[in-house]
Amino acid sequence: MRLQEVQYHNVRNLKDGALDLAPHLTWIYGDNGAGKTSILESIYLLGTGHSFRTNTIDRVISHEQSQFIVFARGQEDGLEHRIGLQRDRNGQMVIRLNGNDVRRLADIAMLLPILAFTPDSYQLLSGSPKERRRYLDWGVFHVEHRFAEVHSRFSKTLRHRNALLRQQASREELNLWTRHLVNESIKLNEFRQQYWQQLAPVIESVLTQLYPNNEVSFGFYPGWTGELEQVMADHLDKDIEAGSTRFGPQRADIRCRIGRVSADEELSRGQNKLVVQSLLLAQIRLFSQLTGRSGVLLLDDIGGELDQGRFESLLNEVLALEHWQVIVSATEIGPKRLLKEYNSAMFHVEHGQVKPVTVDHEQH
Repeated sequence: MRLQEVQYHNVRNLKDGALDLAPHLTWIYGDNGAGKTSILESIYLLGTGHSFRTNTIDRVISHEQSQFIVFARGQEDGLEHRIGLQRDRNGQMVIRLNGNDVRRLADIAMLLPILAFTPDSYQLLSGSPKERRRYLDWGVFHVEHRFAEVHSRFSKTLRHRNALLRQQASREELNLWTRHLVNESIKLNEFRQQYWQQLAPVIESVLTQLYPNNEVSFGFYPGWTGELEQVMADHLDKDIEAGSTRFGPQRADIRCRIGRVSADEELSRGQNKLVVQSLLLAQIRLFSQLTGRSGVLLLDDIGGELDQGRFESLLNEVLALEHWQVIVSATEIGPKRLLKEYNSAMFHVEHGQVKPVTVDHEQH
């Protein structure tokens, strides 16, 4: 879905307001702490239900307010859609789509594919496997519509088995739920494996383009080696001792190496950035190839992480994919050539107040 308008109420330090977004590139600039990242956070909340900045929803709600509300209007396949999200300090959430209540966040996430790329994103290689699983599962979710249901069943089964392990339930009951977990794990892993087989060559192609003559290799680890049912049986006693399931899709990872060494230990800071950008661009390219749908990319203050040439190159790569809408936050006005070429919208944020800035599209 391509967003046309976003409204926000009681979000952090922002004064209530609305933005009319451009189809391809919207540039939001202001000093640090002015509130520009909070606008991107509002959009991300709308598409995912959570923040890319904090796990505590209280921090998103404006001081002395009990809830925040974000609303957006956009188009998909010529049809207009209206999305609304409300969350309060108790964690209660109300989601509305075209005037109707929606119970599953997955329905909104499917309609509004959204990715956020922030300075923290450069920790993708050095961070926990959970971050790399999240990266992979974003793509699987958007190309395999059965994935969300399978992932939900797997997660519930895993939680139940872990509870039984902590309770030191009977072997008979543990074996029953282990079989259920193995079945769900195999289904989940099949989806991940199929997607990885499509994604890996795209990553390699993009990385070669950005970082020629590199020695980086990628591999997908499903979370176990061998037959999962046998692995579970062999490690049941240790699972009981640990009170958790130690093998399975919840331990999956994308492993990045140079030779036999983890790449994040060998790469310079600049090289790490190129590899992470390659992962992002590969994800976006494959999504476009497989779905032909519109997605939203939020680039939050990464200009400080890249020199101007590399930053513009990243923007050009994404904007060249006609289906993607890019929303940038930065401390400075955007490159005039790009703003003109993509008929962009621009906004200035100061003390939480957002004001439109005229872009001279006729300027040469």
